[in-house]
Amino acid sequence: MPKSSTSQLRMAKDTLILLAAKIMEGVIGFITLSQYTFLFPTAALGTYNIINTTVNASAMIGIQWLSQSAFRYVNDFERRGEQETFYATAFTSWLILNGGAAVLAILLYGGLGAAGALPAFFAQFTPALLVLSILAFIAFNTAQVTYMLLLAKRMTATFMTLTVSSVTGKLLLLIALVKICHSHIEWILLANLIFDGTVAAVSAIRLHIGKFLKWRASSKAVFRIFWLFGFPLIGNVITTSVLNNSDRYFIGAFIDMGAVAIYTVNYSAIASVFTSLSAAIMRGTYPTVLRVWNEGDQDQAKRLISQTARMYMLVTVPAVAGVWAICRPLAQVLFASGYVEGAMVMPWVALGYTFLGLTEYSNKAWELGQKTRMIFQNSMVGALVNIALNALLIPFLGYKIAAVTTAIGFFVYFALSKLLSLKFNRWKLGIVTYVRIFGCAGVMALAVRGFFHLVHPSLWAIGAAVILALVIYAGGLLATGELKNEWRVVWARLPLPINRNNGKDDRG
Repeated sequence: MPKSSTSQLRMAKDTLILLAAKIMEGVIGFITLSQYTFLFPTAALGTYNIINTTVNASAMIGIQWLSQSAFRYVNDFERRGEQETFYATAFTSWLILNGGAAVLAILLYGGLGAAGALPAFFAQFTPALLVLSILAFIAFNTAQVTYMLLLAKRMTATFMTLTVSSVTGKLLLLIALVKICHSHIEWILLANLIFDGTVAAVSAIRLHIGKFLKWRASSKAVFRIFWLFGFPLIGNVITTSVLNNSDRYFIGAFIDMGAVAIYTVNYSAIASVFTSLSAAIMRGTYPTVLRVWNEGDQDQAKRLISQTARMYMLVTVPAVAGVWAICRPLAQVLFASGYVEGAMVMPWVALGYTFLGLTEYSNKAWELGQKTRMIFQNSMVGALVNIALNALLIPFLGYKIAAVTTAIGFFVYFALSKLLSLKFNRWKLGIVTYVRIFGCAGVMALAVRGFFHLVHPSLWAIGAAVILALVIYAGGLLATGELKNEWRVVWARLPLPINRNNGKDDRG
């Protein structure tokens, strides 16, 4: 089999495994969000959302440079037999980061509290919540680093098991704690801490990190490599976090915590799904792209990126259309009645996250070439546009407009990245591909919208609508020939007599 075909099959296999994991994770995430709306008062859930947003954003800002560097370089160091240097340096970096962050959080909280300057967002931020938040921060960012190492080493089955088990365990433990000890938002942080910590520990065992951790092997030169690659990504994470999360702070400041809860629940329901889809496709394909690039075949790497972008659009374009068609029935079924008014936030969030995912493919030219400064510059412009629009519009138009400003900010970021990377990485999908994908997705969305004019929203109706959408969309793509190559691959691997009789052709 040609080398390019082997690479594409490897990408397809990893992507399918990760998509399955992320679909299951997304379903459980929906159930978790639904339970939040019934288990906690709206204002309390709004306060938790602000705290959780701060913890997760801080963790990603602090650890992204290390997790991305680990993902980028772990296999390079392993090929050279320098695992001890790699892991010792990574662990030392992790230790300094988390120790420094914990001390800073305590000093900042104590100083602002003593000065009476603690923001209103954190009025319920007790010392117990502070301790839990710091520990949750450490567990979360450690899990993120180990996840990236698993993916870089293509241990996708382990990744799938851990992610699904973690989100399931968090939900079950939370329900048990609330039933036994009543509703306290501390229980959400505690459940997150326990299972993120477990993920980190199990991942470290599976990766055999312990045998490589030798303090004297830590290297300043390797740390410099990590830092030079990852430092610009800190700026990118900051600006992307602003694009993702600044709206909640503006809503809390200009409206109230109840509006934060309504907005965040509807926002998170969709953001989590699209983040999972993007992560599954990217993490399933990028290790192969990176390997091909490192082997010196840059043209083949660019072709693989184009194929990955097509794969992403095949999945996300119908997802956006489907969210537009199903958002209100979905909110009516999943959430307490007070949250349904925020349902129209969902399609704008889906659109924004689609632009964010497409930006990942435009950014690959700079990531592969280790020129990550351009990524930061583009994301900064998008973040500034988003902040300005939030400050201008939320006080007058309410919390729902924040979803629109988020989509605009993500579009600006994507447009800049796409335009500036054209000479390095031009996707060659063809106009016919776009017409087929958008046309089939549009027909599917109209059919689903019509379906809910005929039936009352229920869990069964949602399930039937999803099946209807899949049949219409996949059928349309097959009928137009867009999935011709994928269908040939699947057909050739089915255990059918005709395939067994043509085994020679199948191998070729």
